[in-house]
Amino acid sequence: MSAELHRIIDGGGKILIHCRCGNGRAGTVAALMLIERGMTVDDAIYAVRKVRPEAIENLEQETYLRTLDP
Repeated sequence: MSAELHRIIDGGGKILIHCRCGNGRAGTVAALMLIERGMTVDDAIYAVRKVRPEAIENLEQETYLRTLDP
């Protein structure tokens, strides 16, 4: 799934990521994509929360993202 989203972005397109409230799952996916594009976990979480302060709303979501940090 994220490979197709990256192709859209790389081609100059835009994507929309949303879940029921737009915080937990959507924020986690947005941070995941930033990490896949080379951002550190901390920088990705900060960037997402800068525009959506309630994003990545629980420890499980943040812990999942931290498992991606090399």
